[in-house]
Amino acid sequence: MAGDRVRRRGVVAMSYARNCFTEILIFAGLLVAAPYDVSVEKVSNYDSWGTGWDSEYVMQNAIVTLAVVPKIGGRIMQFNLSTFISLYVDSTNKGVVPTSDILLGGYRTMVSPQSSFPWPPSPFLDWKPYSCTITTNTPDSCGLFLQSQIETTSGYSTLDGLQYKRTITIYKASSHVQVLTTLVNKGTSAIDTPHGIWDDAECTCITNNLPDTTNMWVYFPLNPGSAMGKGRGYAQLQDADTTQWKRNIAPGIMGVQYKKKAGKIGADSKGGWICYVNRLDGHAYVKRFTYVQGQTYPDSGSSVEVYTDPTDPFLEDEVMGPLVPKLEPNDSIQFSEDWFSARTFGPVLAVGAAGLTTHSLTVKQSRDTAVVTGTYGVFDTGTVKSVFRNAAGATLAVADSYSVSPIDSFVLSDKLLVPANASSLQLALYTTMGNFVGALDSVPVTSTAVAGGREGLPQNAGETVTISTMAHALSIHIPFCGHYSIDLLRLDGKRIARYSGAQPGDYMIPYAVITSGVCVIRIKSPTFNESRRLFIP
Repeated sequence: MAGDRVRRRGVVAMSYARNCFTEILIFAGLLVAAPYDVSVEKVSNYDSWGTGWDSEYVMQNAIVTLAVVPKIGGRIMQFNLSTFISLYVDSTNKGVVPTSDILLGGYRTMVSPQSSFPWPPSPFLDWKPYSCTITTNTPDSCGLFLQSQIETTSGYSTLDGLQYKRTITIYKASSHVQVLTTLVNKGTSAIDTPHGIWDDAECTCITNNLPDTTNMWVYFPLNPGSAMGKGRGYAQLQDADTTQWKRNIAPGIMGVQYKKKAGKIGADSKGGWICYVNRLDGHAYVKRFTYVQGQTYPDSGSSVEVYTDPTDPFLEDEVMGPLVPKLEPNDSIQFSEDWFSARTFGPVLAVGAAGLTTHSLTVKQSRDTAVVTGTYGVFDTGTVKSVFRNAAGATLAVADSYSVSPIDSFVLSDKLLVPANASSLQLALYTTMGNFVGALDSVPVTSTAVAGGREGLPQNAGETVTISTMAHALSIHIPFCGHYSIDLLRLDGKRIARYSGAQPGDYMIPYAVITSGVCVIRIKSPTFNESRRLFIP
């Protein structure tokens, strides 16, 4: 889409792009050209956290900012989308170096199941200093490597010898952050108690310095075959409050609304994502992971858990890795997550590699015209293309394209021409460099009645006109004899150009003579009358 449109909160940006009557509604942010290069630097007293934490490592790319504090267990204490905050930081303990378990906030990793050790978590794995090294520092990506001390604390015999390692990578022009965690047995004896990796993000539930019991949510997909909770799809792990748990807030989606109550649930979700949403500001923090079929998970089979407490102004958004029954010396297990952030007011219906869905793609079709709508948050800066595909998955046409950014919600309302033999419409996300990220959404469509997008005009048997879009020109092959004319028309019927002949031939029409967008090609002869609509790049 043209880059000169202004998109601001409360302002609807509208254009008729490429004569397709495209209406793009973008809210909450200003889209401007930016380099989006990645940087990482070591900062003291970052965000006024105090000097007690020594130094923070700050990774950013003009879309998201991530801050890591090695001195307090290597915690990730900030993951912001622009100015929108996802992780809670306890104001009382900013800059405080723990000598015991205290409330800090942020993101940490523990060892599951919780029943395998005495609470609170083990000091060397949870809150004692980690080492930190910058491993990559380029404009395209930056990486950190963190490593805990080896757990030897008295009273944690089942965890003796364990060590955490964490690799964090941030990428250019994207909200994507990869967090790879390794748990290794550095001891001299085998650990034969089942253990797994347990991640815990404490997501803020504060508005105007007060707990917000209305707008803070977590969403994840329910397992339709789950036996947990007598078929509810989740189990109550702690306390009995039920007011926060909203089963099927959308079909197949579990919603948790923070209400400052005591409670914890676990679910055997197999969808591979969990998403925190601040519905007041309209932003999301997504964690994607791989559910391993056939493996044993802790806490009655939970792959995701959500915890709330009446004294804490945050909710805990947790992902559980599968349990490993035994760890020999120097054996390790790994768990990889992909973090993203995007704009949405929820609920979240689906999450994929390209973004999240708030309102699924819908199509209202009339012959070869389709009105399409949908609402999304995207994970990468780039372009979403409306791509029509046939039953084999081959691309038939790119109907339109739209500039998108994680800092803006993408609300689509468009009128598209459906090519012949179309089986589906896909919203495909591409990076600013033109690389395919993934499908944002897709929906079946009905093929137009007559091949080639003709509007019901007759064609004699054997007289097949071939029209191809080449790199720099439109190629038209006329197979028959007899006087014929070729008209190139705008959608309003105004003629762009005319060609004529009386013998079979090929016409190469440079795109320079054709207005970019959708045009109509009309070919007439005494025995042939056909019109086709084409998208011209």
